[in-house]
Amino acid sequence: MDTFQEVSMEEVINLFIPKTIGLIRYSSYFHPGVILFGLLEKLKDIKGDVEVVLIDVFDTLVIMDYQARSFNIDTKRILKDVPVLKVSGKAKIGNVVKTIEVSLVYSIDKKKAYKGFKKVIFQVYEEKPVFNVYLGVEKYLGMINHKERLQAIHDIIKYFTASGIDIRHLLFVNSELWNQLKPFVPSYFEELVLFIGDVIGSNRIRIKKTIYPEFKNTDVIYF
Repeated sequence: MDTFQEVSMEEVINLFIPKTIGLIRYSSYFHPGVILFGLLEKLKDIKGDVEVVLIDVFDTLVIMDYQARSFNIDTKRILKDVPVLKVSGKAKIGNVVKTIEVSLVYSIDKKKAYKGFKKVIFQVYEEKPVFNVYLGVEKYLGMINHKERLQAIHDIIKYFTASGIDIRHLLFVNSELWNQLKPFVPSYFEELVLFIGDVIGSNRIRIKKTIYPEFKNTDVIYF
């Protein structure tokens, strides 16, 4: 049986240098909410100089919150003071500071998203650098047509790489839905990111891609 080196979530967070882009892929058969709230808690504990912003697409945060609470995690305490930029959905959870209602016509939604991000992200950035955590982006991409999807992923990559300010991006995606965006989208985006981790348990992520060779195939543990 193979054994893997283990590292703490704190160690990995400290590797997120300015402008780092990361991707965490999870199966529907795991409970990524435990890892999400573990991450948020550690960010609040050890990254006092970085503001955390949650981007919640189609109520994905509700699912994550439900999972974490099932493991007796105090999600209300962890979400306190964390700004949430909500992209559609009905449930109000966390500190929602802005809601963007999408039309599923990308040319229209792009303008709405830009205004929403400008209002929330850049206002927060006036205080300190930002760590953006995205939930459910793959769900939106799966609901627009193929041509618009290609434009959207290109715009996302341009936004992530061309920004002149210190924003660190981490996306949680459902791997089954993510893989349905083939061809092009998953491989194109994964080529970009510096960090890819696969959820392999309720408290464990296996690092599949990193700029630090010593951490390749290492397991990140929450508790």
